[in-house]
Formats: sequence, C-alpha cells, structure tokens
Amino acid sequence: MPATPSTQRLFWGWDAPVLEKATAFLLRDWQPGTGALDLSDTLIIVPTAEAGRRLKEALARETAVHDLGASIPWVWSPEQALLPRQLCPGMKSASRLQSHLAWQRALRSVALESLQALFPALPEERGWSWQAEMARLMAELNALLGAGGRTFAELPALLSHDSARWRDLAVIERAYLAELSPAGLEDTQALKRAGASAPILPEGLRRVVIFAAPDLPPLFDRWVQSCTDRGLEVTVAVHAPPQLAHTIDAIGRPLPAHWGEDADQTLPLTNDAIHLGHDAARQAATVITLLRHLAQRGHVALGVSDPEVG
Repeated sequence: MPATPSTQRLFWGWDAPVLEKATAFLLRDWQPGTGALDLSDTLIIVPTAEAGRRLKEALARETAVHDLGASIPWVWSPEQALLPRQLCPGMKSASRLQSHLAWQRALRSVALESLQALFPALPEERGWSWQAEMARLMAELNALLGAGGRTFAELPALLSHDSARWRDLAVIERAYLAELSPAGLEDTQALKRAGASAPILPEGLRRVVIFAAPDLPPLFDRWVQSCTDRGLEVTVAVHAPPQLAHTIDAIGRPLPAHWGEDADQTLPLTNDAIHLGHDAARQAATVITLLRHLAQRGHVALGVSDPEVG
C-alpha cells in the first residue's frame, strides 16, 4: 500500500528499546502543569496485549513522578482493531469451537462425492475423526485467507490454476456459513473484513499510532487506509534506522524482497558463535550458561522461536 499524505513513518533506530521510544513519543507534547496526561483522542496499536500493558505501566510511572495520572483508554492489538468487541458488545462472532463445529456439520451436509476436484478419492471411513480433522484444516485455511481479506469463493476468479478446487471449497464454505446463520453467529474472518473496510472506532479520535508492529496482517492495509480516508492522522513507528526505509512498507512491515528467504542477506556470524544442542534441554542449558557471561556486559535480548526450548 503506498504511503498517503496523512500517513507518517517514524524510524526510531536501534539505539534504545521500543518501550522507551514509545513512551517518549507519547509524552513529548505533555506538560505536567496542564494536568494529567490525556490520550483519549489517540488510538495506539501495539503488537501484543503484553506490549500494551507494559506501555501503560511505563506511562503511569512517568506521570506519577509529578503526582499526576494518565488516561490511556485505547491501546489495542491488531486483532482488537479489526474486531473491536469492547465497542460492540453485541457482536456475535463465532468462537473457535463454534466455528470448528460449524465446519464439521458443513462437511456432513455437503455431498462430498460431487466435489471431484477437491476429493478425487474419498476415504471409505469418513466418520467423526475424519470430519474433525478436515474441519480443523478448513478453519486454518479460512483464517489464512482471512488475514488477506479473501474468501474461498473469491479465489477461482483470481487464480489461473486450481480454480476447480477452490470452487469445491466454496461449496463447503457456503454450507459452513449456513450452519452459523441459524445460531445468530457470524464468521470471525467476515467480521474482520467488514471491520477493515469500515473500522469501528472510539468517539473523539484524532490520531492513530502504530508502534513497532512488523507482522501486521495484510488486511491491516485496508484498515489503515480506511482510517486515513476518515481524516485521521496515522503515525507508524518503525524500530529500524532511517537508512533502511526502502526495505519497510508503508505500515512498518519488512518487505520480503529485502528481508525474505530470497533476499541477499548475510548474517555476520562465525562458526564459534553458533552452539548446537541435540534436544531442548541441552539448548536451554547452553542458553543459561551464555546468559551468565553476557549479562555482565549489560542488556541482553533473548529470542526463543521453539516453545519447547522456552
């Protein structure tokens, strides 16, 4: 999505943690003599709920120094922005379990034998276990497409290959939506698409700030554009130096051409900087040993991509 005049990107560099930069940004126009910090006109998008809690805590500490408080009512994750249940208590989005059961009932109601492109050879046993596993796969695929604002029914017209499979999947999708309707439920991905095109926002909002969120879903492009179309100021803070601006998109995500698997990137690591462990316990023990030495040099950041190691 091309940057618009009402969307501003800020590059914070790597000289300080994101929390320090975000706190300073929100406090820069505040004067303690004017009273408590009031951010009720600002919607803050943070990567996770934990990031939001830490930001609120940091702002509370800064204002408490002056014996003042802070009003920070709108700190949302991307999921909350697309699906603002707190502003729509009557929103009837299907839960994960309800969605799974609806997919499973849809698979029972559709004549699967007629879906030759999707199921060229159906198993003889298509009982509850098979239906449950297929329902799980359907839900995952629905969520994956939903992140980009797409549905099964849209794909045949967009793809030159496998269009027959997508038409078969669209048959099951229609049955799934039909299962949700009598219960007064709506598909979560459908609600997100609607929320991206016509965001439900707090009253009195003046600006939106997005803090260091490098993995926003593709659907978020539409949400940001809808906010700017309403005349809101949108500021995107990127935790990277300005010289890397050409490698970051308009809302702060690394561009695959520069950061993906095919990018010409070389990690400055030597063999002695790589430590191997044959299982999670050995890897965790090695990390603890390294931390004991590295912590003496100052701040240490630890990223764990494997839950078992964590």
